[in-house]
Amino acid sequence: MADIRCPHCGGEIPEGMRFCPHCMTALVQTEKVDIKQTAGKKKYFALLIALCACAAIGLCAYFIIAHTGNESSSQSKNTDTSVSTDVSQTQSSNESLQSKQTTSTTTSAVPAETTTSQQITSETQTTSVSPQNKQTFKSTLDPQTLAAEINNWCSAHSPKYFGINAAQDIKTEHEADVTTLYFTDKSGASISIETDKNGNIGIYIRISHVSFNANDPHTKEILSALGEMLFGCDLNGRSDTFNENGYSFEIMSRNMPELGFSEYSINAKKS
Repeated sequence: MADIRCPHCGGEIPEGMRFCPHCMTALVQTEKVDIKQTAGKKKYFALLIALCACAAIGLCAYFIIAHTGNESSSQSKNTDTSVSTDVSQTQSSNESLQSKQTTSTTTSAVPAETTTSQQITSETQTTSVSPQNKQTFKSTLDPQTLAAEINNWCSAHSPKYFGINAAQDIKTEHEADVTTLYFTDKSGASISIETDKNGNIGIYIRISHVSFNANDPHTKEILSALGEMLFGCDLNGRSDTFNENGYSFEIMSRNMPELGFSEYSINAKKS
């Protein structure tokens, strides 16, 4: 084994030392060799990583090109189908137009009296939905009709408490000649509406956690809404018995603080 001498003082240096034990001079050449070896390894790993990246990019490009080719073929087929459909629709539209022209020619020969009759029928249908003609609505009361009436009233008045989410919230029961619709509004009030074949209507309302108070806003909204929808009159603030819009009304209310609710009972008989 060759002796290692210090380049500064010429003293012998044991193997593996990084500095001279005689003059404490650092052995820079050894460090440079180590650094060069480390740099060579780093270059090797960098080259390997670059090759892997190139291979991955090549695979991705291949799959993208293949996928794009499939989509182009599919779009071409869809375009052919669309063109065929458009041609068919155009032919159908031409036939329909010819049929309408023939019908228009035939209709123009009908006397003007037919138009007058249609106008009268249209005016009669429009009048039937006014508050004075609620009898048809009440004799055919069902969840869909009631839900539509409630939503229309809420759209017009924007109430804070009264309202429902959907017709599915309204349940139905049938017993003999009596139909009962019942639901819970969005603020928790329980409401049931009974109708019979004679057009008589009974309403029961229970409002939880609210003491009886004529100024309670939730109660006001319910009485106003049901009165206007079913009878064409506002029942808010009304009590005892009275006659209006062809009905004899009897309204009763009571407070049940020990049970945590207030309730209203409204009986309306056709007079």
